[in-house]
This record gives sequence, C-alpha cells and structure tokens, in this order.
Amino acid sequence: MRLSVQNLSSWKLSHLNEESAPKLRLKACGAVRLKSSSVEELSINSILTLPRLVLQKTSGCLDNDKICNREKDCESGVDELHCAKSRQFWFIGNQPPPCNDGFQCGRQCIPNEVVCDGKYDCLDGSDEHYDCEYSVSCNQLTTSFGHIVSAPITKPDEDIHKNNLMHLVQKSIIAITVQANHTIWLAFNKFRTKENHFLKVYDGPYSTSPLLLSHSGSTKPISVRSSSNNLYVEFPSYYDQSYGVDIFYASVFDKEQPFIPGCGGYIHGDGIISSWSYSSLTSPISDCIWFVEAAQHDGIIVLKEKFDSKRNTSTYKFATLANNPIMTVYDGWNTSGRVLWDDKGLLARSSRVIYSISPKMMIRMNWPEQGEHRNTFNWHVNTIKLTITNIDGLTATSGTIKSPNYPAPYPNLADFRWNIVTAPHTKINLLFALLETQEGFDFLYVYDGPTVNSPLLLEKSGSASLPFAVNSSTNQMLVRLTSDDETTSTGFLAIYSIV
Repeated sequence: MRLSVQNLSSWKLSHLNEESAPKLRLKACGAVRLKSSSVEELSINSILTLPRLVLQKTSGCLDNDKICNREKDCESGVDELHCAKSRQFWFIGNQPPPCNDGFQCGRQCIPNEVVCDGKYDCLDGSDEHYDCEYSVSCNQLTTSFGHIVSAPITKPDEDIHKNNLMHLVQKSIIAITVQANHTIWLAFNKFRTKENHFLKVYDGPYSTSPLLLSHSGSTKPISVRSSSNNLYVEFPSYYDQSYGVDIFYASVFDKEQPFIPGCGGYIHGDGIISSWSYSSLTSPISDCIWFVEAAQHDGIIVLKEKFDSKRNTSTYKFATLANNPIMTVYDGWNTSGRVLWDDKGLLARSSRVIYSISPKMMIRMNWPEQGEHRNTFNWHVNTIKLTITNIDGLTATSGTIKSPNYPAPYPNLADFRWNIVTAPHTKINLLFALLETQEGFDFLYVYDGPTVNSPLLLEKSGSASLPFAVNSSTNQMLVRLTSDDETTSTGFLAIYSIV
C-alpha cells in the first residue's frame, strides 16, 4: 500500500474568534502524518484528490451493458479490460462468475495488486475505496472548541459512470488535543453516512485507544465525552453532498466523573435534553451536566420543557416533583454564573421556559442518593436571535417604545432589547399603556441600567392591570422582550419620559 499525504480528505474547520485560531502541528497520527496551519479558518477543500485514469471519451461507452460485451465501445478500449475468462460472462444481463483470483467489480475482475494503487482500474471506482490508506489524511486540532464538517469530493477527471460518482467516498481523521485537566465533548448537528462507512471516535490520541463510539446510518448519535484531553475521530467525506457529518466540539474542566452515555452532553444550536431514569442506571451517579451553546456568538438560548400533549398544562407546576432529579440552570458554563433556574425553590416558578443571558448555558441534574426516581422529562433547546435598539433620549424628553409588529403579534424565537439613555443626572419613567404576552412562555423585563446584569425592576408574563409605571434610579434603562417558538401576542406599548 502507498501512503500519500498529498491526497487530502476534505473537511472544514470554523472557529468563532481570532483567539481560537487552530494550531495544527506535525505529528504522527495513526499511520499518517499531520498537516499544520495557523490560519483562523482552515478549509481543506483538496479536495479529495482522486486517482487519475486517462481515457478516450465516447458517449455512453461506460454504461453497464457496454462493459465487457465483447465490443470496443470506448476508443481507448477500456470497457473491455479486465474481463472474466468465462464465455458466459459476455452475455448481457448475465452475472459474472466468481472472481476467485482477483478483485471483482461488476463485470470486471482486476488483479489484487492494483487495488488501492492510486488509479482506477474498475470502471465503477470500487477498487479505490474508503479504506485505501493512501487517501487518508490526519490533522490535529489544539483549540478549546471547533467545528468539523465533511466537505464534498470533487468530480474526478477520469471516466467513471455518472451513476457510480455518487458512491465515491474517502476517509478523514482528526486528532483533537485540548488543555490539560480538560475533557472533550462532541455534538453531532448533522449525520448521514452509508451503512458500511462508520464514524469512529476513540477515547485517546490514537486509533488503538479505546473505542468510544462507532456509528453509521442516518440517525444522529448522542453526544460523547472523552475521559482525557485527547480524542481521535474518523469520518467519511462523499461526492454525494446529501451524505456527511457536521460535528462541534468543546472542552470543559475535568470533574473526574465517569462518562455514562445520555447522562449529560453538549449541544451546539438546537437539540433536546433528556433527564435520566435513575432506575435505569447501572452505577450510581451524583449528577448529569449538559453544556449548551448558541449557534451564533451573538445569540442566546431558550430552554423549554417538552410536554406530553395529554398533560393538563394549566394545572402542571414546573417545580420539583417528588421523583424527579433536582435541576439547576446557570448562565455560562460555570457554577459561579448567574442561576437562571433552581428546583430547590429559590427560583422555581410556574413558567416552563428559561432564557439565557449569554450565548452559553449549563444545566445540572442532581440525583438524590436515596430513593427510587423513575420520571424522565425532555427539554427543547433553541438558539434565538438578539436584536438591540438604542433609544436616544438625550435630545428628546419623551418617546414611545413598542414591540415589533405592534399591534400585530411579535415574532417567535426572538430576544428584543431597547436601551434608553437620557441626559446625565436625569431619571426615566416608563409608563405601560398595554402589555400582553403568552403567559408562562414570553417575558418582558425592565432593568435599572444599560445591561441585563443591571438590577431587575420588572419581570412580567401574560397580561397586567393597566396602566402602570416603572422608574429608573439613573439615566439608563434596558427593556427586554423574549419569545419562544409557539404562540405570540400583541406585545406592549410604553411611553418613556424624563423625571
């Protein structure tokens, strides 16, 4: 077998900021060599350089019924190469006899020594396949987070029948190394491979490390986590762009807890979080932690419980049930972040939606040490768009703020913010003439300052007795309206003035 690092598998790595630019270093990675680069966004569109076979082209000469039919249909005669010896093989429609002393590809039988030799000898392209070592590339990533996407194989120059182009595939290998005392989470946003082409994730820096995940087909695997600061990932790239993988990874501090599939995970963008049934666990655990990240760096996250349509949601309370895990939600990926939800009762309420402040959210599900806990529940995760409007109150002593589309319903999955700034040494009076949102799901907030970290003056959902006023203690005020993915309402109409 020949090993060629010039034939690169296609993949694309996107990073969110300049500080996270990939630092790829030359190092052995399994049986191949690593490529190095220092660009902020690296896209190896090399696009899988395919083997070359120069043919004289004749229209239709590579159709199945033209191959090995005892007639020279291609000018080069390639359609009559490597045909079986048996006479019955020449009859159109008959299956060829077994190819016992070579590699069979349709009506052809080629010598074993030309399989994976860097050029197509089979007219269906099957002799240069997914496991040919020469076509494999390996790259190492050392950033704390990143994005890996299968990129399409380009059409080869040589003659391969158009029906066989859709089967072309090659393998990519990524070795991920993050900072010490951290582990790596993988999240799968897209996944579709042929059944015999497996994504493989090894829990360590090499293909000899313990196998953490082996998966193929059209169902997305659950997120997986390494036990150290290294992962080794193999995945396919295709000519057919309806196939491929889309993977995000992120590193988190190692809490030295064993990885239990389904207990915790990493979600980038949209997804579903499920709690574990305690009775289904094979070993005791203290908690399961989910790390959620918005799809855009300036977006925020909405976390919403998934209801059974038969449940009476009007009487259901979102506080702790006797046989549920205790859930705490933090803004950011650290327990030092603001607590957005606490099932212990500090922030428990009847609402079924939680909105983040930053692009990251951490959900911790704690399992009591005693008792049997059988209930499970699911949450939908969505990224919502952040829209900020600056209200200039420096030149005007009063003005109007209203929700988008007012008096028509405001949009779904949105976070609208209005930042009011008036003259120095003044204060702001905000008088609400109308307020109507979807109760328990869409919220209006008013902050005594310019950011969501300023003191909270008002939090409302549903309707309120009108009119009512909110007063700031400074010359700055922030108004925020959040909405989930379902019913919306009229919104609000308010008048601000200087006091």
